[in-house]
Formats: sequence, structure tokens, C-alpha cells
Amino acid sequence: MTGPPGPLEYGPLVGAAYLGSSVQAFRDRPRSLSGLLAAAARRWPQRAAVVAPAGSRTFAELERAADAAADAEVLLQDEDDPVVALPTSGTTGVPKTTLVTSRSLIHAALAYSVLLGLGTDRRTGEASPERTLAVLPLHSIGSLSAQTTAMALVGGTCVLPADTSPAAARRPLAEHAVTHLDAVPAWLSLYARLPDRAPLPALRTIIYGGAPMPVGTAAALARDHSGSALYDVRGLSETHGHATALRLDPATPGSVGRAVAGVEVRAGGAGPGGVGELEVRGANVSPGYLDDPGTSAAVLRDGWLRTGDVGAVAADGSVRILGRAKDVILRGGASVFSVEVEQVLSGAPGVAEAAVYAVADPIGGEAVAAAVVLRSGAVLDAGELRRLVRAEVGGHAVPRHVAAVEALPRNLTGKIDKRRLREERP
Repeated sequence: MTGPPGPLEYGPLVGAAYLGSSVQAFRDRPRSLSGLLAAAARRWPQRAAVVAPAGSRTFAELERAADAAADAEVLLQDEDDPVVALPTSGTTGVPKTTLVTSRSLIHAALAYSVLLGLGTDRRTGEASPERTLAVLPLHSIGSLSAQTTAMALVGGTCVLPADTSPAAARRPLAEHAVTHLDAVPAWLSLYARLPDRAPLPALRTIIYGGAPMPVGTAAALARDHSGSALYDVRGLSETHGHATALRLDPATPGSVGRAVAGVEVRAGGAGPGGVGELEVRGANVSPGYLDDPGTSAAVLRDGWLRTGDVGAVAADGSVRILGRAKDVILRGGASVFSVEVEQVLSGAPGVAEAAVYAVADPIGGEAVAAAVVLRSGAVLDAGELRRLVRAEVGGHAVPRHVAAVEALPRNLTGKIDKRRLREERP
């Protein structure tokens, strides 16, 4: 997808393609999306726009909409009107449908541009075109804000591959001289273990989020792509992408960085360093959920979005995420934050990744269970893994059950689906 030939001024989006059921079609026919954007850019040169009816399901419909848009009257929406209804990940519960507005989407894309210095090669300080490879589902908020919209804002190019697997991505990454890559840690972990990866001298930034990054994967990426800046970005569909960002720094384990431009983060009513539910406020926050005023009112209070994440905000503004509030394991009165245990397990020799979840316990209420994916040739040593957790987190967090699995269940955006994990491995 190619954007207009220069940076765009801030302006409302005119419309948006409904991508929920058309992802495979977009992968098979990438030029169609380019045509949509090009038509919109010609008609409204000062605005980024993709115009399509909300019920579109096929490329023929989308292309007809693009052709019609070239001769249509300008239909400007208010910048606070919804342009996309986007399903959330639903990794710990039932997915909801969050509303994406023009103002919030443009703000999120601009914040990415400022954070990453899009359009400029930081190594030389000179202007340089951006090219991103879309390996995230196009209907995910990460792809929509950090890639398709951000590239349009800086006149960049979005390459849409037919196959988004890590193995298949090696070729387009090199052939298209991709400068910007956005992926979940699981995708990057598989990519980092691939043999015969060609050098990628054009790659300037790698961003990831949605889950903790395994220490080994981060180290491998930093080693193999020493000219690239790695950023851990955290947020939700309801924040239109990232709310915090941290450039890779081994000296700050557990931190996810500080709030991005125009965003505030607090830990409920807790003071500096205190633990509470993380809340976000800013122009990036969704106005609520589709046809669900009750849930919208419950999570949005005085402009603050309750994220459902438990964490802490230090006096210097740095944020730590300890886990989802629904994912905290209550073991005999003690709280076990799954992220802390997962970080220890995924850093153990022979472990590629790990997921920690609760199982029922007749005495303590809940007990800790862990599923680990082993590296090639490694053998499960449950006793050693329990010893590591006891030493680094505490006895209350030691997993009662430890199992090796071939792969962890994931949703469409690549996040670990703990609801399925609990159902499949009681």
C-alpha cells in the first residue's frame, strides 16, 4: 500500500475499509488496497482516507467503492465520529467491539511517527522513505495505527505479503528493503530461530507488544540487527495502539517504558511505585464499545480508561505491567502475577516461551500452572524451573503443574489465549 507522496496534515479520516472478513483477500490482492488509498488521496489530498461501505466483504465491492469515491461528493465525518468498529483480542474473556475514531487513530499514528522518527534515517539524520511489512492481521489495531495509517501520514509504503509466516517473510523483508517491522513477540521468536536469514541493512526499527518479549529473543534480535532500534510498545485496542514505549534496555527489566506523547498513565489511586489497575487518558482513547453503554461507562471514568492491567508507575513515569487483573492468581491469600513467573521461566535455559495460568485448588482456592515450549533438543526439568521461580519470585509463585507443549494456543493477533489454555490443559 503506497501513501501520498508527502507528509499529510492532520485531518479527519473520511472512511475506513472493514477488514474483519477480508484479510485473506487483502493478502492475495495487495494492489487493490493501494488503489483505494490512491483514489482517496487524489480526491482529498490533505487527508488520509480509505473509503468503503461498512459491510464490504470482497475486493470487487471495495474497488467499486474506490471508483465511486473519485467522483463522489466529499463526505466529511466529525473527527470524533467512529470510523471502524474493531473486535478486541479477548484473551482472558469474551471479546468486545471497540470504536475507533478519526481523532484517536490519527493521534496514535502521529505518536508512532514521533516515537520512531518515521521518515528520517536516525543513523544519518537525513530524510528517508519508510517501508513496512504487514505481518500483523490487517484488522488488528497495531496494523491499523502503526502501519497502514502511520505509513500514509509519512508517505511510506506498506508491503502486504501473501504469506505472513516468519519463514516466508525473509524474502520480502530483503527484497523490499523494509525499514520498519511490527510483530508480536511470538512471531519474532520464530523468526529469530530461522536459519539462513539474510542481513537486513535497511531495517531501522523493530517494534513489538501484546505480550512480554522473551529475553533470549530480544538478545538475538539486538545481536543480529545491531543497526536497528528495538521498541517494546504496550497498549490496547481501546488505546488505538501503544500507550507506553521503551527502547530495548537490558538494564530496565520488567519496565514497559513511559507514556507516549499526549498520553497519561496512572496506577489507579496508588502513589509512585504502588500497585493498582493501570489507567490511561489521552486523545488516543476510544470513546467506548459498540452498542454496549454499560461496559463503556464501567471502563471510562472522567476520561480515564481502565485497562484491566495490574501494574505500577514509578516517580519518573516508568511503567511496570504485572499482568491482567483477570489473570492474577490468588493462591491462599497471596497474589501471583503471571507475567513475573513467565519472565523467569522464559529466561531459563532450554525454554523458548512460557505461559502461566490458574487452576482450581480445593485448599488455596487457586494454584499456579505453567506450560512451556522447549527449544530444540531441550528436555523438561520441572524441578529446576520450580527452583528458579522460588529463588527469583518466591515460594507462593512456584508452579504446582509444569508441562511441556509443542505450541501455546494463540488468537488471531498472535497473543497467548489463556482461556483456551485453561480449557485445553485443566
